[in-house]
Amino acid sequence: PIPCVPWQSQTSGQYQRRVHGEEGIGVVRYLADVRFASGEWAGVELVEKNGIHDGSVNGRRYFKCRQGFGIFAEIGKVQQKIYPEELLERVTLLHKEKKTLKKENDKLLTRVTELEDVR
Repeated sequence: PIPCVPWQSQTSGQYQRRVHGEEGIGVVRYLADVRFASGEWAGVELVEKNGIHDGSVNGRRYFKCRQGFGIFAEIGKVQQKIYPEELLERVTLLHKEKKTLKKENDKLLTRVTELEDVR
């Protein structure tokens, strides 16, 4: 299941749902029938680029998001909660990954500088 929690948008005042699943954390942007499958589906804009579209499928626009940030999930797989522990764990992992990538980037930059100095 994809847990989610209702939240009120600061800009629009409308209630939306944040979700968390295998693909990552996101916001439900569409909740209704779709043409590509039977039943109700949730169109989700993910925080990270783990999706497969920009909110349109087979030429039909369901919602708008950046390319690669959109997914659809069956309504039955959406629940009403993100546990704080899950959110904290995800943020912690992303922070560690960011630090690791920054260290690698700094090493590469140092190596490039050294090679340029040799010339």
